[in-house]
Amino acid sequence: MTNGQCRLCCHVTRKMFALTPTPLANNFAPSPDTAAERFPVEVWACVSCGHCQIGYTAPVDWVDYRYATPHANQAHLDQAAHAIRERYPQARTAIEIGSNNGVYLDALARVGLEVIGIDPCASRGIAKPFTHQLARGLAPVDLIVANNVFAHVDDLWDVFRGIDHLLGDDGAVVFEVQYLPSMIAAGAFDMIYHEHRDYHTLAPWPLFLKRFGLVITEWTLLPTHGGSIRVYCERPGLAVALLHDTEIDWRAFQRRIQAEKVRIRADVLAVKGPVVAFGATAKACTLLHHFDLTTSLAYCVDDTPAKQGRYLPGTAIQIVPSTRLQEEPPAAMLLTAWNFEAQIRAAYPTIPCIVPFAKER
Repeated sequence: MTNGQCRLCCHVTRKMFALTPTPLANNFAPSPDTAAERFPVEVWACVSCGHCQIGYTAPVDWVDYRYATPHANQAHLDQAAHAIRERYPQARTAIEIGSNNGVYLDALARVGLEVIGIDPCASRGIAKPFTHQLARGLAPVDLIVANNVFAHVDDLWDVFRGIDHLLGDDGAVVFEVQYLPSMIAAGAFDMIYHEHRDYHTLAPWPLFLKRFGLVITEWTLLPTHGGSIRVYCERPGLAVALLHDTEIDWRAFQRRIQAEKVRIRADVLAVKGPVVAFGATAKACTLLHHFDLTTSLAYCVDDTPAKQGRYLPGTAIQIVPSTRLQEEPPAAMLLTAWNFEAQIRAAYPTIPCIVPFAKER
């Protein structure tokens, strides 16, 4: 359905940007999936606070959400855990919202925190969505962390009611979200897909957080996911610090994407031999459909067991383990997991790589 109401301040929104309609980015079918239903991919912005969000809210089965936090993120998560411990030395207990396969939980435990993970598809902890009702049955905690989950939440008001219930006067919330101005500067349009409900900037947050007795005390730019921010929110008080973001030129962004589409298609079609995708990522769905490359790739490499043997959404491109690169070497790889470019190039130095918006990142 199309949602015309801002998820943060409830004012009206307007359409700013559109891409090619796609299937749901994490629906990996067990057989070729070229007839999958497509949904509009649009970004709408609030006319009042400026918050940006997906325009068409497609149904998502979060219990069957086939994403696992990559262990390549370990160094980043270890750094985040140490930063939290240094900032809040008195903290003893923490909840992670969106704990997934527990990689960040382990990092937090290593710095001495007693942690509980909450996620609809959690491998351990509480296998449910975080809601106000769920929070009412939990004991208070010192910290709540949430990395790359506030883009996915259907009802941020309900989540923050739950956070408000759990935190005492000395409590803090530390979350990371992709930062929309950095995403656009990096050209990372492929991060726009239906499971990403929201595209965050700083300016709308203070007034939203004020409703739950929280203030932003610090924020940090991060290189992850094409550009993210880590935001520290603490009690007490209702003071609102005015934060400003870079203005977004959506038409210029659309022109850059079109130019990159021409370049990437030319690079892929010029290869003498099979081209494969590296990474059965959600962003691969947006990129391949918008760049019209769904019939141009031999297979897709990904070492996530739950995805192997399945197909990229809306395509006949099968997902296979990385061992296939030795068994059936490609002439080139299109890096649909471009955020791990350095690691991929180091592991496969002899295979040419095609990288979207490489000069921008």
